[in-house]
Amino acid sequence: APTRTAQDDFNDQLQRKLAHSVWNSGGCSSWYLDEHGKNTVLWGGYTWQYWLGTRSLQPAEYRFFGVGTGSPVDRKPAAAVQ
Repeated sequence: APTRTAQDDFNDQLQRKLAHSVWNSGGCSSWYLDEHGKNTVLWGGYTWQYWLGTRSLQPAEYRFFGVGTGSPVDRKPAAAVQ
């Protein structure tokens, strides 16, 4: 699971990016906007940008849990198979 800091940083960056989008700046009635006007879209870019952004993992931004235990473990993730 992502750390709270990593999640907050991602969401802050996403909200800044979306601030000037058509979803947020008007002219569009979007189901992505909640009752407070916050955009709850999961990704604010193109799919190829998502792909690039998810190609590598930053281990420091995640907490890893033992299978079935729900307890954090002190492990590094296995290297991705190329």
